[in-house]
Amino acid sequence: MDIEKIVYDYPTKNKEGFIHTEIKQLLTEHSLDEDAFYNALGVNTCMIIDGQTVTYHCDIAKAFYCVVEDRDQTLEEWD
Repeated sequence: MDIEKIVYDYPTKNKEGFIHTEIKQLLTEHSLDEDAFYNALGVNTCMIIDGQTVTYHCDIAKAFYCVVEDRDQTLEEWD
């Protein structure tokens, strides 16, 4: 599974990243546990565009890896 391709090629509304509904759709399409994903995502930097929170691709990919690999973020991954 090429997580980088899945995340970075995902058709998001904003080039900067994912809005909540897109994250939910991504999780559903790849059968990822939502609680595990958000636990892995943790606290992260995001932005607001048109009143919607946008989460950067890199943070989505990192959480995706953590869920698939059943692990926590490493110290090097934490930002």
